Amino acid sequence: MKRHRLDWVAVCLSIALFCAYLVWKEGLATIRTILFSLEYRWIAVAMASMLAALLSESAVLVVISRRYQHEASYASCFRSTLIGYMFGAITPLQIGNIASQITVLSKDGMKVGDAATVLLTKTILFVCSMIAVVGALIAVHGREFSIPVAFWVLIFVGLAGNALYLVFLLSVAKAERVLGSIAGWFIRLLGKFHAVRQPQALQEKAVEELHQLKLNMAKIRLRKRDYFLAFVFGCLQLIATYQICYFIYRGFSLSGQGYSTVLAAQAFSAMIQSVVPIPGGLGVADSGFYYIMVQIMGDAFINFAMVLWRLLTLYLPILLGLVALMTGRRRNKDSVR
Repeated sequence: MKRHRLDWVAVCLSIALFCAYLVWKEGLATIRTILFSLEYRWIAVAMASMLAALLSESAVLVVISRRYQHEASYASCFRSTLIGYMFGAITPLQIGNIASQITVLSKDGMKVGDAATVLLTKTILFVCSMIAVVGALIAVHGREFSIPVAFWVLIFVGLAGNALYLVFLLSVAKAERVLGSIAGWFIRLLGKFHAVRQPQALQEKAVEELHQLKLNMAKIRLRKRDYFLAFVFGCLQLIATYQICYFIYRGFSLSGQGYSTVLAAQAFSAMIQSVVPIPGGLGVADSGFYYIMVQIMGDAFINFAMVLWRLLTLYLPILLGLVALMTGRRRNKDSVR
């Protein structure tokens, strides 16, 4: 509980810092001018696009869940998505995402093992969608951006990291012992440098988790149509998220940059965020966004664009997740009565 409070403090502090940064960089007079000149219809479309991304992720859950629980409802999957996004955003490496979604799905009647299998399958297919979409955007638009080499390194590390994670998930069913030995060797190495406490216990826990992961992998049973639909919805989720910056761009009455170019810029920013092990990728992700998107937005609008991007892609889903969490708690209390 104390840990979650610290995460929420970090989120609130980051919002305050964003506002202070904008006032410091632009001044109240400039902020007022731009706020009055914004085309809010485009900002509304950007908000709708974020909602479409969350709906698409929920659709993936529905497609997979109905192979394990025929009565799985879209409302339950949508609530799971919102709450998972919220806890993922406020925890390092998004470790709270899957755990919270398992909790929500199990409370709605799904077996814990089935819920874990559903989310494992969703993760695998989402990573496939991400590699396909980001890889295509790099191939088509990569040369159009002049950004620091360090950010290109982060982009490719993010892409490679997701690819390796996919390989790990797919190989665990056939190479449980090998992966367990590798994990044990790495944990013992960290123990020698006193980087982890109780390495023996951690090693036993790693072996246990790998075995459970193997059991979950063995339970995956989808038809080709299910794989295809989940992959397509995953791609739609990514595109809906990445295109938010294009709508922000149009909201400033800017033109000249193509839709797919802005889409690529946002995708590269997202890859940088994926390798930052802090809640929401705060700090590094914002720097990556600035250096990439300044070529799109220009110096006059980049700070406003960064704040709007954060509000729509991070804080809006957190707010929706909080509403879903509170609604679920109220419903549970009413059912007890």
